Amino acid sequence: MMLKIAGVALLFALGALYEWPKLKPGRPRERRAFALLSAFAAGLLLLVLCFPELPGPNKWMIELFKPMRWMLER
Repeated sequence: MMLKIAGVALLFALGALYEWPKLKPGRPRERRAFALLSAFAAGLLLLVLCFPELPGPNKWMIELFKPMRWMLER
């Protein structure tokens, strides 16, 4: 398990090191967005690696729209 986590961290670090110089230095919002989205994606990937039995996005959407089922069935 630790090897998988280290591999994910290494891949995201390499991707960030590759992309970071291509981002323009005068645009800090773009850099912050890149860092935030990369961290979010890495977190989701680690969550799926650590807990593979978690329900997928389809299950979440079904639960989200279940109260509005009567509107969608027309």
